Amino acid sequence: MRQSLQLGLMASGAVLLGLLGTEFTVAQKEEKLKAEDVVAKHLQSLGDPAKVAAVKTRRLEGTADFKIVMGGAGNLAGNAKFVSDEGKLQFLMVFEDPMYHGERVSFDGEKLEVGTLRPGARTPVGDFLFNNNEIVREGLFGGVLSTAWPLKDLAGRQARLKYDGIKTVNGQKVHVLRYQAKKQSGDLEIKLYFEAETFRHAGTLYKTTAGATIAATPDQAARQENLDYTLEESFSDFKDVTGMTLPARWKISYSRTTHRKGNSIWQWELNLNSAEAAPKKPGA
Repeated sequence: MRQSLQLGLMASGAVLLGLLGTEFTVAQKEEKLKAEDVVAKHLQSLGDPAKVAAVKTRRLEGTADFKIVMGGAGNLAGNAKFVSDEGKLQFLMVFEDPMYHGERVSFDGEKLEVGTLRPGARTPVGDFLFNNNEIVREGLFGGVLSTAWPLKDLAGRQARLKYDGIKTVNGQKVHVLRYQAKKQSGDLEIKLYFEAETFRHAGTLYKTTAGATIAATPDQAARQENLDYTLEESFSDFKDVTGMTLPARWKISYSRTTHRKGNSIWQWELNLNSAEAAPKKPGA
């Protein structure tokens, strides 16, 4: 059932605990691990190395549910499609609503294109990815669903990793790796989460802050404040897909936060299944 949308810019209050990736350090005796140890165990969790390496293209289709948690009201049901061809990507979420048609992300290996709400106004996910294009360029978006997942080729990516230990994120114990691309926006923070026991990729947190602009008067300066933008991916319901362990459920959360005006939080939940019996090229 579809409910009409009310797209408010901000919601009063700033209580985000439980909605986005709040971290708590787990006070316990931990195995001393390095970033490369976490990566190695994670790659083992994907399945047979030969089968993992053989997959160059992945096509997934399924359902998408959208809801506004803060900053408006409403929910929509639609469809989703994800196609990954090594370094190329096509991602669609389609909703039949005049105010919000969905999300579109297309990357041909060089150029990134995203959808718009209306002429000149990008969608929330599209705007975040467009302004932080290394997320798609590095193969991070979509996690292990992407055949360009960078942890399979760290030497080629030349990314820097730092192990932050085990923390509790959204009630789940996870290993945390900080990821820094060779070419990365200065203020973009990237954290990768891996299940504490299995080392399966549980999610990724992307966060950036937009500082206040130069004010013309002291009064204007007093009213300005920073804006925090967060995009979080969460993965669950892992299943065997042609010899690989992949998530069937993908949740995306986008938030824009200020201390004075409150928050805007949008969430999408996707349930995806393989759309092919054998690898094909996008558009085939």
